[in-house]
Amino acid sequence: MKEEQLLDLINNHTSENERLDYKREWHDNNSELMRDILSFVNTVHNQDCYLIFGIEDETFEIVGISDDDNRKNKQQLTDFLSHQNFSNKPPKINVETLTVEEKEIDVLTVYNTNSVPVYLINKYSRGKKTINPGQIFTRISDTNTPISESAPDFVVERLYKKRLHLNTTIYQRYLYLISQTKDWTYLDSEQKLLYNFDPNFYILIVEDPDEERKVHDGDYYGWLVNTSDFPSEWRIGRYRFVKFMYGDHLIFEVRPLFDFDRDRGMTLSPHFSKLVFNNSDTAYNYFLKDSLDWKFWHLLVDAWNQSMNGDFYRDYYYSASKVLENVVVYENDEERNYVESHYESRTTIEDLEYDFGAKLEPTEEEIQVLTQQNPKYGRSSLLQINLAKVISSRLDSIRH
Repeated sequence: MKEEQLLDLINNHTSENERLDYKREWHDNNSELMRDILSFVNTVHNQDCYLIFGIEDETFEIVGISDDDNRKNKQQLTDFLSHQNFSNKPPKINVETLTVEEKEIDVLTVYNTNSVPVYLINKYSRGKKTINPGQIFTRISDTNTPISESAPDFVVERLYKKRLHLNTTIYQRYLYLISQTKDWTYLDSEQKLLYNFDPNFYILIVEDPDEERKVHDGDYYGWLVNTSDFPSEWRIGRYRFVKFMYGDHLIFEVRPLFDFDRDRGMTLSPHFSKLVFNNSDTAYNYFLKDSLDWKFWHLLVDAWNQSMNGDFYRDYYYSASKVLENVVVYENDEERNYVESHYESRTTIEDLEYDFGAKLEPTEEEIQVLTQQNPKYGRSSLLQINLAKVISSRLDSIRH
């Protein structure tokens, strides 16, 4: 929470609700603190919640928290939670201190999770306050479940629906189901992925009947150049679309699949970008790990491995892993934007070679070998691959 957000809550006298609770001071009993945290974890909505310490809940008077002996920082609270035995992962929290009218206010954020309900496996007692195993706390309007009670049945039902994504749209549920890779079956003869527990969810891999959208035999892409064992090159054989279906309804599509290397290789189509937007020499290809198409790709690989004999990358589609050597795999779009933001419109290949400490410009001999295989390949294809490899190498060093 930012300071201006906190000021808005105070100035507008925003009442306590399912996401917000004001406290004059920190709890003097950790059982009560645990109950408040679990009440915010086990909410049926999908938003983060806030416990704000140092504010009178009725008058909105700013009293501050600097002299509170029970005050906790993020590390102390994280340690406290990590030593408890929960039914699921410990609640994810954050504690930050904001200054309002020269007084310190602590904001405890309890992050939203779908892994609900969360409860203690063992009894937890402090003084006369006891939380029993399996006791589920929740928050309805501005009221938490009393420490001697458990959440009503209708709330528990809604919490399990949240956990199983049964309270979401078809699109949102698909996003959840494709992450459950062990729950799908790959049907090779039908080129279909089938969700085991509800056959209304299935994914088709189909060739597009629209001739204008097809990629024909011999068409090429730079990231399909196999530089590891010149002079080979991989021609695309088929270009197929991935259709996420629910019954007879098309819900959405992701990036197309390519069959190449005489149908011995398959890969998802990567995205295209440039380190310098007005310089085509700085083009390269990438995937995003948090994207829907990348998640589908992992679903396909896992389902193939479960249903077929052998391993996807080692057997029939052995070439697919080599494609990934020519493509950058970012964690997310924020990471990509961070990398690309370091370069200006005047940045040249020579500048990039100096920056990365690596040779990017291919030799005439390398270009000649490649163009003998296919005249459409050439310098730009090799530049794309070289650039992708040095970006990937730098990302590896940063992450580790």
